Order: sequence, then C-alpha cells, then structure tokens
Amino acid sequence: MPARGRRTEWPIVDRVALVENLAPRFDRIPAHGVFIVGQAGVGKTVLARQLADAAAAPETVTVIGLSALSGVSLAAWAPTLATRGLPADPHRAVAALVAELGAHPEQQILLVDDAPRLDSISAAVVYQLVRGFGVPAILTARLGEPLPDGIRRLLDEGLVERVDVPGLSWDEAVELLERRFDGQVRHGDLDRLLSRTEGNPLYIRALVEAAVRDGAVRLSDGVVVIEDGRTPPELLDAVTQRLEVLDPAVHRALQLVALVQPIRRDALLSGAMTTLTPDVLDHLELSGLVVHTSDGDLRIAHPLIAEALERDDTAEDVFADSVALLRSLEGDAARLAACRIEWRRGELDSTEAAWAAEYAFATGDLVHAAEYAHTAVGDPSAPIRFRGHVVLADAASLTGDRSRADDSFMSAEECARRPEEWARLAAHRGEHLAFRCFEVSAAIEQAERIRRSLPRESVSGTDADLRLWRAVRGEAYRAPLPDGSSSLG
Repeated sequence: MPARGRRTEWPIVDRVALVENLAPRFDRIPAHGVFIVGQAGVGKTVLARQLADAAAAPETVTVIGLSALSGVSLAAWAPTLATRGLPADPHRAVAALVAELGAHPEQQILLVDDAPRLDSISAAVVYQLVRGFGVPAILTARLGEPLPDGIRRLLDEGLVERVDVPGLSWDEAVELLERRFDGQVRHGDLDRLLSRTEGNPLYIRALVEAAVRDGAVRLSDGVVVIEDGRTPPELLDAVTQRLEVLDPAVHRALQLVALVQPIRRDALLSGAMTTLTPDVLDHLELSGLVVHTSDGDLRIAHPLIAEALERDDTAEDVFADSVALLRSLEGDAARLAACRIEWRRGELDSTEAAWAAEYAFATGDLVHAAEYAHTAVGDPSAPIRFRGHVVLADAASLTGDRSRADDSFMSAEECARRPEEWARLAAHRGEHLAFRCFEVSAAIEQAERIRRSLPRESVSGTDADLRLWRAVRGEAYRAPLPDGSSSLG
C-alpha cells in the first residue's frame, strides 16, 4: 500500500442526516431532550457533540459518567463545580448547581455522556434541571446498560426522546474510508465491511487497520482494495473468554439469538426449542449480551459477540431450530435470514437461492445477492439458472465490471426459454448497455432482436423500454406493424 495508506489518524464523519433530523427538537419551547442509545463504538459521543453544536446554545455543559466513580456522590459534576467556583460539599452543591444552571436554561445545553454510569445524586441533578427548569439535554448510553433512577424517569416521563443510533450508512462509510485512504475504495470490499460490522465505525477501523498491518490493503488501477481484515485476536479472545463461562443453556440460547436476530421475544419463546425459557433470556439481557432495539426486537448487543460465537462449535440442533423458527415467521426478512443460514451450511435449495438472490439485490445487498446467485446457476433447471445469471449480470453491471456482466447476460440468454424470460433479459441487458455502458444503440439493437421472437401479448414491456431508449437518442418510436415492418417517426 502506498504511503497515503499509512495515515494513523482516522477521520470523523459528520452524521449530517441524523443531526438535521434531531436538531429541530431544540427549537421547541420547551426544548425536547434527546437520549442517544447505541452499541459501543457506533459514535454516540461524536453524534452528541455534533448535535450540541447544531443546537447553537451559548454554552454546552458536559457531564461524563465513569464506572469507577459511579459510587461517589456528584463525581460526574465535579469538573463543573470546580470551573464555576461552586461548593463541592454535596449538601450545598446540589442547590448551587440547580440555581446556577436553572436560572437561564436557554443559555446552555446539557450534554451527559455515558449517562448509565452516573452516580444517583448526579443523575438526580440532571433530572431536576431538565424536569424542573427545562434545560435542554442530550444524553448518551450504551445499548443494554441499566439506567439510574433519575435518567430512567426522564425517559418514562417523556422528557427526553430515545434515539437508537444506526451504524454508518453506505455514503457515510464511503466518506470514512475514502478520507482514510485518500482514494476510492472497491465497492465489494466496502459492502463486505458494512455487512460484517453493521456499520460500526470503531469495528470498521479495527478490521481495516488489521488489514493494513497484515499487508492486505493495496492499490489496484487507482482503487483501494481491502481484503478481509482479521479481527484483532485480543478483541475476540476477550469476548470469547466471557462467553466460555456461560451456562450451556444460556450459551445455546445466545447462539440461537445470533442466528435469528432481530426477533421479537414472544416469537423466540414460542417458536424455539423447549429449553429456552424467559429466565434464560432475562439472564442474557441482564448480562448485556442481548439487547432490545427501539422496535422491541431482541438482538446481539455487538457484532463482536456474534463473531466470537462463530468460533464456537454450534450444535446441529441449534441450526435446525433457527431455520425452523425463521421459516415459521411471516415476512421476507425472516425467509432471507433462513436462506442465509442454509447457504452458509451448503444446504440452500436452488429455488430458494434464486429468490434470495433477487431479494438481496433488490435491497442493495450485492455481495450476498451474488453468493446466492452462484448457488442458483448450479441448478439443472434452466429457469432457475436464468434467474441466477440475471442477478449476477445486474450485480456486475452495478459494480462496473462490464466483462463479467456481458458474460452473465450471455449465460442468461442461453437459459431463456419462456417469453417473460426473454422480455426480462431485454430489459435488464438494455439498462446495462444504455445507462451504464452508454451504448444506447446496442441496447436498442438487442431489444429489437429479442422482440421479434416474442408473441404479441408479451411485447408491451419491451416496447416501453424501446420508446425510452429511442427518446434518449432523440428519436420517436412506434411499435412494429403487424406485418413485421417497423416505422420510425
């Protein structure tokens, strides 16, 4: 990797969309506080600071919770007390803080980082300032951590609104890595990193820097290529050691959640193995291994836990239970999750593989779409192979691999038998040629060639595409006359 890849400082990506969505809450009178919740490393503190800046209050009062000081009264407020010259004695400090900050609530915004780690008195002061004086507040918490009473009451009384921080979006991840390497990053590598880390910036950084250290980052034709970075062993070892001490029933339940997440608690209990009890799930939640999302679903607290679980031997019946559970649920997401498990075990039916490839492609998951499609093209049935080849062609086209796209479209043509398959081929290959290769004439030529072989009742879609492509060339188009001749206006 060239010198530009050796930069040690990582950029901080502005969460512009999130900030723009949340900032108007502080324009209200009284202001509506925000409680930012997310996995470790997802960027809660960065988002809180960016949001505080956007709120444009004259002063940001920062309070940081620390586990080591959670048993010391008013420890989180000690820096504020010192800088403002307020008494440090807890009996006098509470009243002094409330009087000082509550007198002009519009003059400051309260930023409480790691709120679950506040001591009870510090949490009570936060509650009083927000509840009694209307001081606008931004609080952060790691997903699954128990809250002190004062902070819990803010949520229960609707004084702050919980916001679950997602991982980086595609565009945000592109910005992060392109700024890190001063260059464009290969599409497939970025897709794989996002899938593996759920967009967690800290986890992305750990994997990418491990790849840099291993010499797995290189420059190819002006594009930065990042091979699969190994998770730093010390991280995985620490998580694995924590999992090894779990009771076997709890460990088994955790494996099941990792396979079927996200899932409703009631669905998990009603459809899973009989040994999974509410007490086991409660233990997982209290241990911080499993958390509730804002939608009420259960999921593994951090992708590192899921990766550590993959190092363990998972019992065959856990795989069987997970697939059976997912197949019993309604919705495409559960069906796709079942397909994913079966694919990883080499047990995915080709018909399901074709469906999964099309669904994954439609949702923008090109890497997994291609994986499922490769399974589909190995089927003896021509219609299943056709569907797989079309997905492979579309995915290659979107990623700029012209040669692979052309080869896959040719393979799809060899498998096409029915009129609807020919029409679909004309449309997809035409989009590839017209809009990604900028060869409109070639798109029209292949569509007209296919149209001549279609029965009259099957040509409407192809005619619509031909009108569009002719319009791109500045031409009007009329469908061919019944005798087979065509007319251009």
